[in-house]
Amino acid sequence: MKKTSWAKKAVVLAAIASLTLTAACGNANNTASENGKNNTPAPQNDKPAVEEKIDPLGKYETPVKMTVWSGVNDVMKFAPGESIDDNLHTRYMKEFLNIEFSNKWVADGAKINEKVNLDIASNDIPDATQVTLDQLSKLIKNDQVEDLTEVWEKYATPELKANMGFQDNAAFVPATKNGKIYGIPIPYDMGNSVSLMYVRKDWLEKVGMKMPTTIDELVAVAKAFVEQDPDGNGKKDTYAIGMDKGNEAGGPAALPGTTTLDAIAAGMGVYPGLWLKDENGNARYDSLNPKMKDVLTKMQELYKMGAFDPEFAVKDLPKVGQSIAEGKIGIVFGPFYYPIWPLKDSLTNNPKADWDVALTPTLDGSKVVPKALPFANNWIVIRKGYEHPEALIKTMNVTQMMQDNTGEPGEFWKEAGKGVYKDMSAHQYMKPYTFDSPVRNIQTGKEIKAAIDEKDESKLVSSAAIENYKNNVMAADKNTAWAFRKVFYDAEYLLGQYEKLQYSVFFDAPTPEMQAKSSALSKLEFETLTKIIMGAVPVSEFDNFAKKYNDLGGAKIAEEVNEWMKAR
Repeated sequence: MKKTSWAKKAVVLAAIASLTLTAACGNANNTASENGKNNTPAPQNDKPAVEEKIDPLGKYETPVKMTVWSGVNDVMKFAPGESIDDNLHTRYMKEFLNIEFSNKWVADGAKINEKVNLDIASNDIPDATQVTLDQLSKLIKNDQVEDLTEVWEKYATPELKANMGFQDNAAFVPATKNGKIYGIPIPYDMGNSVSLMYVRKDWLEKVGMKMPTTIDELVAVAKAFVEQDPDGNGKKDTYAIGMDKGNEAGGPAALPGTTTLDAIAAGMGVYPGLWLKDENGNARYDSLNPKMKDVLTKMQELYKMGAFDPEFAVKDLPKVGQSIAEGKIGIVFGPFYYPIWPLKDSLTNNPKADWDVALTPTLDGSKVVPKALPFANNWIVIRKGYEHPEALIKTMNVTQMMQDNTGEPGEFWKEAGKGVYKDMSAHQYMKPYTFDSPVRNIQTGKEIKAAIDEKDESKLVSSAAIENYKNNVMAADKNTAWAFRKVFYDAEYLLGQYEKLQYSVFFDAPTPEMQAKSSALSKLEFETLTKIIMGAVPVSEFDNFAKKYNDLGGAKIAEEVNEWMKAR
């Protein structure tokens, strides 16, 4: 069966997640409290006469009951005598915090959203519920969930706040209304949507050029890769830059060229697909930014010189991956895991192939601010009227310590990972819901890089670093070892060099006009940009596109987004 680009991407991410999320068995953030309990300073109370005792890890004197929902899948495993209802996580939370978890319901992953929607419609959600963006928006609007502002501020440890607050609390935006927090984000790796630039090192050497740092240098290298026979086969059969057709269904990750267009545009200060503030402080859909014409002019120039496959408009990511494997492409823009796929396949077909990785180029060679998509798609909310909303924060503190390998929870989780739970991915049923760190893989990369540079394996502290180093970076298979070293030694190190990421200023459920018009507008945008890039219409057509886009509903959507911004 032929895999879609998303299916292929899922396979690659699973290869990383199987280790980095098992890293849930311990990570070396190592900034958490040392002993596990009672050593996170309590916030000072402004009224000393009424001294409130705040213990982020305090055990309740009497049991606190909390209902949740749980998802199951075919690969989920339990130790003998355990189940989704009774397992190491439910038992540890009972022992450590005296919180008793029970499942309001259990469902297969494909049915979870449907069941949560039914709970919302009947106003009967579990005490703690993991929800999507749309569900979060509806619950807040209907006043069905607790205000968590105070308990978050008082009970969350500094380590948990740092994890959830990555990039100036970006993941809290949709959960915050009128300055109040109604949901706690469930983050995953931030690097999944952030592009780096991969270039065939052997091709650069063949044409006598260096890694490009500016857009002009990129164009020059692309021209050389097209014209100077970098693969040495005597034929003009190489394309410089990988370019896929995208997805006309729309969204910030669906434009023609996907990561290629995003990377080149970001290098020129434009972020198609995102909502950003314009020079007047108003929200603007940046695909309509007048500077987008400069980006399209550069993309059209690259297309005309043969830097892109002339048939890119009908080729999805797996087909581009095939061209990479066949040695037809020398520059690829993509996330940290691209060395695993598709780059590694080029080594399989040509053992002399090699790739360097770098930050994406800019107009003047300065450090780029890359486009990034949200690193949280889910949030945990507490039903309105639940007596102990702070219990949620306490349990998340414990989970954070497990993942950071700190204190009693960290020791418990590390030991569990050595025993019967070693290959069970038991992080899947953490309570109340599992979450990760946006920078887990960056931290893993730092440890692996230090171990290699200093020839000292004691630098490998976290389970993720230890397992990836042992099983992947030092793998017996030469190409596997190359790919994972490129991921953790090079790509993750470079991701950590990005000082700022560009997120959309609008992060919420679709507005009414978006729901009504997004499909038609996305199709218009996708088709117009593709035609301009391929030279079917001149760049000046962009002005007509922008007007038509606004007339068909874009202007009304902009009004709604600006109203949303003001309401926050």
